[in-house]
Amino acid sequence: MATNHVFVDYENVRASNLDLLADRQFKVAIFLGANDAKIPVDLVLQGQKLHAVEYIQISGNGPNAVDFHIAFYIGRLSAAEQNSYFHVVSKDKGFDPLIKHLRSLKLRASRVNDVSELVRRPVPARDKDTLNEILKDLSRRGPARPRRRRTLANTIRSVFQETLDEEKAQSLIRRLQEEGHIVIDGEKVSYKLGE
Repeated sequence: MATNHVFVDYENVRASNLDLLADRQFKVAIFLGANDAKIPVDLVLQGQKLHAVEYIQISGNGPNAVDFHIAFYIGRLSAAEQNSYFHVVSKDKGFDPLIKHLRSLKLRASRVNDVSELVRRPVPARDKDTLNEILKDLSRRGPARPRRRRTLANTIRSVFQETLDEEKAQSLIRRLQEEGHIVIDGEKVSYKLGE
């Protein structure tokens, strides 16, 4: 089973819901800035319930200091664990080019605004609800949306932590196309999400 590595940019997101990851196979690294001398007790207690948690306090200050540390750790781990998932928890969209690059290298990576976005979403019983979940995810991704049909299918499957099979993902792509949310030309995908 692939490992889910979670990198929390604590300077940007004061993660307070790590307990959502308990009983799941996540390895969490919380990156603290040089000025984060104290962390709340409830965060530490939530961390103790996790499969694996590590607190990394960087020693220097400066713009993007924590971001560079996160990028370094992702690089080091991705070289050793190419089948793992790499999730950055940060509202900083500056991570998006890194995520796009990792995906271009066929690595599984994402940036989410909150830990809650990492928790498996059950597949809704109705296709309309499933489509709405997919549209929300695609809208959130902005310019980091998948540009090829195969990547879109993988993205749809990842929205539901791969509980959908390939046939269902392709069926949902056809629905997105029929409803005018996407245009497919060969393998290329473009979006009309009405943003």
